[in-house]
Amino acid sequence: MKSFTINPAGDKTLTLRRERQKLKLPYCSAEEYDDYPQPVVCGYTDLRRKRNDKEKKDEIGTLLYNGVPISFVREKKHKLSAIRGYLSVGGDDFIAIESHRFLLWLLPILLALILLMVFSFCGRTPEQTPVEETSSWSPVIEDDLGEDTTAASTQSGAQIQIAGFSSWHIPAGQAENLPIYLHNPDGNSCYFSFRIALEDTDETLYQSDMVPPGETIRQVDLTHSFNAGTYDVVIYITTNALDDGAAMNSAKLNVALTVS
Repeated sequence: MKSFTINPAGDKTLTLRRERQKLKLPYCSAEEYDDYPQPVVCGYTDLRRKRNDKEKKDEIGTLLYNGVPISFVREKKHKLSAIRGYLSVGGDDFIAIESHRFLLWLLPILLALILLMVFSFCGRTPEQTPVEETSSWSPVIEDDLGEDTTAASTQSGAQIQIAGFSSWHIPAGQAENLPIYLHNPDGNSCYFSFRIALEDTDETLYQSDMVPPGETIRQVDLTHSFNAGTYDVVIYITTNALDDGAAMNSAKLNVALTVS
């Protein structure tokens, strides 16, 4: 496995979290990449964290920036993906940044369904102003993500799935590293951001950064601990489009928090 070290070069930056710190990765747009003399792409990455140390057959190395592991690097490009830009890793070598395009072949059908479903989960309402399309938009990705094979998903709207919750159990007097799973099902076309609040006072107990499709927050730190008992909490879910960060509708789920 090779280590690919990112060189600070490019006309764009991408912000993400690793090891509880925000990193701003410089990278080249397609336009700037075309201006390089005979550039070479030596791998592909979607900037997701490695889930474990087990090597996969198509992985050729690990991507590093300032000594911090960013993600794994694959030898081949995914079929249903588009290139967002290029990371310089020395000389004329670049690693292509992929953006997955789920259900790309269903796009005409989905567009027709969205027009018919006024109150769909991800439909934009007249009161909402879409985020201005800008080349500088970069998502802030949540740190310490991974898979959650136990999450149950429910359909909501034309193309969005949300993971259902009914109750959580946490220890009394503990506020950190709590086993609370917050999941964005694989195949969704938007980032999820989660806010946990008390139902009666709307006090915010937890606020996440953006979670890509197929990823899960597996533990959270609440703002304070609780005594033994049962508390009514609400999970507020907001969504942003993968390609341009356009704001979409929100959803909320009621959950019984049992503390013992």
